[in-house]
Amino acid sequence: MSVAVVVTLSDDQLAQIAELAAVRAAQIVQQREAVASWPRWLDSKAAATYISAPVSRIHDLVALRRLEPRRDGRRLLFDREDLDRYVEGGSHPVSTPGESPADRQVSARASDSVSVGRGQS
Repeated sequence: MSVAVVVTLSDDQLAQIAELAAVRAAQIVQQREAVASWPRWLDSKAAATYISAPVSRIHDLVALRRLEPRRDGRRLLFDREDLDRYVEGGSHPVSTPGESPADRQVSARASDSVSVGRGQS
């Protein structure tokens, strides 16, 4: 069974719908351009800003091995694509083909890691 609905719009109503669609399309383009302008590799502060979280959350995710940063000396660097996957629901970043976890150098130093609820005696 099918149902046909006919809607009659005035020229003004049609113009309003077109204007709303144009505004929304411009917003989507702006959002995509903003994301494209971010560098691929982000430090902890930029990664936190990128996913709208505090820096402590980024460090917690590293400690929980839900994000795997690379290192530049003591500085942690996060691949923007890994952050996108995390936000979209993937719990683990995908390594580059041929890359081992050791390549990402995830051995955290005490100054770079956050203790996450581990019981201490």
